[in-house]
Amino acid sequence: MLQSRIRAGELDQQISFIAPVISVGDANSDYISGWNPVTPTDWARKVDKPGTELVVADRITYVQDTVWTIRYRSDITQQMRIVHDGRLYEIISIHPNNSSRGRWLDIVTQLLDTETT
Repeated sequence: MLQSRIRAGELDQQISFIAPVISVGDANSDYISGWNPVTPTDWARKVDKPGTELVVADRITYVQDTVWTIRYRSDITQQMRIVHDGRLYEIISIHPNNSSRGRWLDIVTQLLDTETT
């Protein structure tokens, strides 16, 4: 029987995904005009990595990397964002968990401290 280091009971954080609504603007350029929720919501394991402060656009910005582990889904893309406890996380990368043979996904995100839901 396939054993994994991840147990379903470790998925104790409820998250949801939002997808961008792409509109065509002036000069035939695309822009994001809003965000739509993607159903269903997921249960995830949350692992926070050490954060740091950076200067972005002449402003000190806190950068927090978080790794979310969810059951495998094929409809998740890097253009989406994760919403958890009213905070937004930008998806940096999506890759299968090495120990699971395709049963779990690891999603690496960064906390967007300048935006709210």
